[in-house]
Amino acid sequence: MTTSDADKKIYSQTSRHSFPHLLQLATVTLPTSFPALPLYACHTLAAVHGANECVLNPAGAIAAVWFMIPNQYNLKQVLPTVTAFVDTARAGDLPAYIQKDYPWLQTPAQLANETMTGGYYVGSDYVKYSMPIATTMTMMAWSMLEFPKGFAAAGVDSITKDQLKWGADYLMKAHTTPTSFVVQVGNPVDYLLNIAQRNGSWGPPQEMPANRTVYTITRTSKGGADVVAAAASALAATYEVYKASDTTYATSALNHAQQLYALATNLPSNATYCAEVACFEGLKSGGYRWKAYLSESVYDDLALAAAWLYKATGRWLWIGESV
Repeated sequence: MTTSDADKKIYSQTSRHSFPHLLQLATVTLPTSFPALPLYACHTLAAVHGANECVLNPAGAIAAVWFMIPNQYNLKQVLPTVTAFVDTARAGDLPAYIQKDYPWLQTPAQLANETMTGGYYVGSDYVKYSMPIATTMTMMAWSMLEFPKGFAAAGVDSITKDQLKWGADYLMKAHTTPTSFVVQVGNPVDYLLNIAQRNGSWGPPQEMPANRTVYTITRTSKGGADVVAAAASALAATYEVYKASDTTYATSALNHAQQLYALATNLPSNATYCAEVACFEGLKSGGYRWKAYLSESVYDDLALAAAWLYKATGRWLWIGESV
């Protein structure tokens, strides 16, 4: 299956506004009723029709995605499209083939001095959230371990493995010391678009605000065991994928995973990372409301991390940790 230049443009535009969700839709608050629309089109319509607000509509998104799923589909055709989608969400110094296929996604010049480069853009605001990145990498690794023949048959096993490494590299970079972990890069408030007041940032990555805030969890933080444990899961799962082909890299990922789990277990068990980073914000008037990636418990993430560490090490002590 080949991807046309027009399709590549669509994938890159969509992924920049919805990774890791395959499609995120929104509705516009307008005088008349409009169907669910892609988020990046929402603001254009709002401006054209004089609306002051653009709000997310999860129910509409779910319904729209449900009706878009065909009764029958060929996974050999779907997986190359998915990998193209993920490629266009990459952040940092992009591989040469991506720069060739998607020349409009060149690395922004102002990121040259940003220490936390790499990873994936998670949404239209270009904020890098470690929680959904870690969760996505865990599921990607798990899928590769469970269905290696399927990825090979679709011809995407190598590129998917590289995409996993791209995310894992970022998570290891975010683990700046044994007792600290970067959970977010950028403040979503910088991107809130208020059409009426003509402020906010809504455009290509080249126009994103520079000198972005980096939010870090340490052992003295009020919460954060959930996101730290999620990163441990992702890196332990990465170990499983890479242990046969790159022992050195796999061992590094596993070492980070064990240190991250140790950090997670020393953080409060009654508070998520939302105690340190605002998981819900919104403008009091005008603009649209936004939600970050909410987390309500740390126990599920700790249990999953312990289970992956057991799979990676075979040590029974992790079984006790996971229950």
